[in-house]
Amino acid sequence: MRELLLDGSKLHDWDDIHDWFAEQLGFPDYYGRNLDALWDCLGDYAAPPLRLRWRGFEESQARLGPDGAQSLLQLLRDAETELDGFTVVVE
Repeated sequence: MRELLLDGSKLHDWDDIHDWFAEQLGFPDYYGRNLDALWDCLGDYAAPPLRLRWRGFEESQARLGPDGAQSLLQLLRDAETELDGFTVVVE
């Protein structure tokens, strides 16, 4: 199983988050850089089995705002239920 580390201490804004996902999962150049596009690309590029560890979630909440971080977490939780072999661990 491949494991990726989303490190909240290194992500300062939404651009950093979209850059990280695009780089780690090999999203295409036309990736839309919003949550809807992230959802679409996870289904196409996540290639389970994959474990995503989100370290420093509280830091992410401080930088993205509680609603922003929660929206991203909910999207990842939804992906967990939709994509066999995709797992999210929040630390």
